[in-house]
Amino acid sequence: MAACAGAAGYLGYVLWDRTRPRMIESAGELPSGEKLMARDKQYVIDDEIGWRPRPNFEVTGEMSSIDGKVSATFRRVHDSHGWIEAAKVSEPVERPCAIVLGDSHTMGVVSNEENVSALVQKALRARPKTASARVVNVASGYYSLYQYSLRARQVARTLKPDAIVVIVFGGNDFHELEDPSRPHFGDDLTLEPPRASTTIQESLARLKKLNLPKRGSEISNQGLGQASYFFEKPERMKIVVGKIEKSLEALAGVAKEFQSELLLVYLPPYDLVAPEAVAAMSAEAKQVVASGMNQKLHDEFLRAAAFLKIPVVDLLPPFRESAGPYLYASDYHIWRGGHIRAADLTAPTLAEMLEKRGEAPPR
Repeated sequence: MAACAGAAGYLGYVLWDRTRPRMIESAGELPSGEKLMARDKQYVIDDEIGWRPRPNFEVTGEMSSIDGKVSATFRRVHDSHGWIEAAKVSEPVERPCAIVLGDSHTMGVVSNEENVSALVQKALRARPKTASARVVNVASGYYSLYQYSLRARQVARTLKPDAIVVIVFGGNDFHELEDPSRPHFGDDLTLEPPRASTTIQESLARLKKLNLPKRGSEISNQGLGQASYFFEKPERMKIVVGKIEKSLEALAGVAKEFQSELLLVYLPPYDLVAPEAVAAMSAEAKQVVASGMNQKLHDEFLRAAAFLKIPVVDLLPPFRESAGPYLYASDYHIWRGGHIRAADLTAPTLAEMLEKRGEAPPR
């Protein structure tokens, strides 16, 4: 597992590493038995999931708006569990308790208090029936849609959450279902263990083929790379849709196992929010954007969730309506405005679910 986990998400690491000169990492003592992920020291190896955020860790850095005109310093802290929390979560945890999963977008290139999870907690606590709510951010960069179910089960054993909120990034969570170097479904939709992968070179070749300008090339790992993969291999779409369905079934299974509510949040990649801007980057990018592959994946994801009767907060329409320089950062992760918008739209649905749960007879 360790060797495979070290390779997983390599392209994302290469692109993320371009921001490292603006970042300072500070680490506390690594708990006994923990081993660092080879490609990114923000993570430790996890035999169950592949990897998870490093405990007792802090990142301080500078991030700018997508137009590059405004910059701000952020400080992201991981607690002793590796959860994206500034202080260790008290036990017993406050109720109702919700856990928030997601990838690096949900980990955040913003400070903890600016993160969608903290903003959702603030909104819940402003409502009388959820005034003592606790929202715990257990996101991890590089995760696929399937790995969210593994992470949810791992954390649910400790927190027994009333709700599980999964922020699904529509820019790479589906493509990563094709990565065999992590826990994954095979083409026959049976679970397979991690194995060595040759997809890194393929990903780098697609990046080169997109012919992107140096400023903005990070978008290849935040949406455009996924779209280009299915543009080149449209025959894989049907197979991956099956993997999406199996991944959602796995999440529903975890929610049922722990008697938790389940809420999905679709977080759109920038190429779906501002396709004209991305298409203008190169002739090759324009062709990939025009193929509509990420839109097709969005639609299939919503269809699969509806079939399984899992509620979804779809952020694509409102993000398109409110697109501006603060919605996404210059590396195409969501930025301050994106976290605020996501929280504003997620909190009411989550509050309603928790309030109804509180009114129901004990299970």
